[in-house]
Amino acid sequence: MLREPTGWQKILSEPGSQRLFFALWPDAQIREQLAGIRDRLPAHGGCPTHIQDLHITLNFLGQVGPDRYDCLVEAAGRVRTPPFSLLIDSVGYWRRPQLLWSGPSRVPAELEGLVRTLGNELKGCGFKPETRTFRPHVTLARKTGTATACQLEKGIAWDVKAFSLITSDSGKKVPRYRVLKNWPLGL
Repeated sequence: MLREPTGWQKILSEPGSQRLFFALWPDAQIREQLAGIRDRLPAHGGCPTHIQDLHITLNFLGQVGPDRYDCLVEAAGRVRTPPFSLLIDSVGYWRRPQLLWSGPSRVPAELEGLVRTLGNELKGCGFKPETRTFRPHVTLARKTGTATACQLEKGIAWDVKAFSLITSDSGKKVPRYRVLKNWPLGL
């Protein structure tokens, strides 16, 4: 007897491709703190990121067809990286995409290892690893006016214990992102 898919399996069984990425997905307390950083900054205009959408992208996959979903899930399941602490202690602005962000001033080796290992596993599913330098950040607002980069007086300590597969809705819905599946970090 065939079982009806549930949870992430049901979402991935929907017809057509989906826009997918892997990310660090903060819990509610960290999201509140990240939104607090944005809300305390001087007026910058732009469109603030919905609090439920705050995250750090690890690997962006783009439009992915259903024929590759199983491979993605299996590849992520092979990743072995220890949990780590991430200190979000910087605010920055990228002029070209008009993006206000917050992130770590120092990238932990475990985070770099997670991105590298996940990228290598995804090669087997036909994805090419990103060639640009990994710059972990949480997008706080898009289409902003200029903003000044700064170090936060008190950073946010984020104990990272898992990573997630995320789907994005290209429509006008808010929040735009949904967690499909989580994988715990550990060796």
